[in-house]
Amino acid sequence: TNLTTPSIALDPGAPGVLFAGQLGPGLFRSSDRGAHCARTGFGLPTTQNFGVQVAKVIAPAPGVLYALESTAHSLGKSADGGLTWTSLPDAGEVFFLLADPVEPQTLYVLNTEGLARSTDGGASWTVLSEPLIDLCVLAELAVVRPSAAQPPVFWAVGSRPAPSCGDDRRAGVFRSLDLGASWEEMNAGLPDGPGRSVATIAAAPDNPHILYLGMGDGADGLWKSTDDGSSWRSAGLGGLAVLTLAFTPTPAVLWAGAPGKSFRTANGGATW
Repeated sequence: TNLTTPSIALDPGAPGVLFAGQLGPGLFRSSDRGAHCARTGFGLPTTQNFGVQVAKVIAPAPGVLYALESTAHSLGKSADGGLTWTSLPDAGEVFFLLADPVEPQTLYVLNTEGLARSTDGGASWTVLSEPLIDLCVLAELAVVRPSAAQPPVFWAVGSRPAPSCGDDRRAGVFRSLDLGASWEEMNAGLPDGPGRSVATIAAAPDNPHILYLGMGDGADGLWKSTDDGSSWRSAGLGGLAVLTLAFTPTPAVLWAGAPGKSFRTANGGATW
C-alpha cells in the first residue's frame, strides 16, 4: 500500500522510539527504530482504518509529543511517550506546528490569523502577528533559537512570485527576527531561475547559525549557509529534489530525502 508519511519524530528521552504521522491511517509508534509499528490512540479508534491526516508530529521533550491533524486542524498532546493522547484547545485553522528549541513548553502555530504562540504546552494561544510572508507556496515554517538569551528566529521557505506565481516563480527564503511582524528575503547565492522552489530547511543542532536548504522544483539539491542565511552555497546532491531534512542530535549527522532515495552526511555535506 502506498501511504504518505509527511512527518517523523524521535523521542529524545527514549532511543529507538519514533513516531510517524501518515495521511489516512493516523499516527504510528515504534519502539525498535521503525522495524515494527503500531497505531497510537491519537484521533482514531484502532478499529477504524482511515480518516486521520497527521501532517506533523513533534517531540520537544522526553516523553512529550504534539500532533497536528490537518483535516480538522486539531492538536493533540501526549505526556507518556505517545501511549495516550488528549485533545488541546482550539488553535484555529492550523497549517504548521513548531516547538521552541530552548523552551519545550512553548509552541508556535501558523493559522489563518497569523503566527500564534503558546507558553503552556498548547493550553492557550496568543496571536503574535498577521501573515505577511510574500510566498506563492509556503512549503515549511521553521524556528531557530541559539540560546535562551536570544529571541527565536523564524524561517519560511517555498516559492515567491516573480512577478507571478506561475512558471516564472522563484525560490523563496524569508527570515523574521521580530516574531513574524516583518520578513526579509534571504536568497543571496541561491539559483534564481524560473520554476524553482525551496522544499525544506534545517539548522545544525550543534551550531544553529549553520543552515541547510533542500531545493524542490528545479532539482538543485542541497544548499548551505554558515552565516545565518546571509549567503548560500551548494552542498551537493545536485540534480535531485531534496524534500526532507533531518538531523540526529549526537553526532550531528544530516539526513536528506529525495524521491525514492535517502542520503546522509557527517561532514556538513562535503561527502554523502
